[in-house]
This record gives sequence, structure tokens and C-alpha cells, in this order.
Amino acid sequence: MFARFSVPGQPALVVVGVDGSVQRVLGAVDEDQLDQLLDDATA
Repeated sequence: MFARFSVPGQPALVVVGVDGSVQRVLGAVDEDQLDQLLDDATA
């Protein structure tokens, strides 16, 4: 997973959208950020 999505370490989050788009976030996310990422991925 780390190599495929170019994630150098944790904490990190990768969200793959329904259209195949990839959003990569390095570092921790809060609840609002997570909601926004998931909304974007499923829109």
C-alpha cells in the first residue's frame, strides 16, 4: 500500500473515489476533514 500510493509513512490516509480518483493525505485528519474527503470521493 505504501509504495502503490507513494505514502512514506504513517499517519496517512488514501481515499479512492468511485471514479478511480485518489486523494492522499499525509498526517492525521480530523472528523471534518474525513467527512469532506469521503463526500468528495462519493460525489
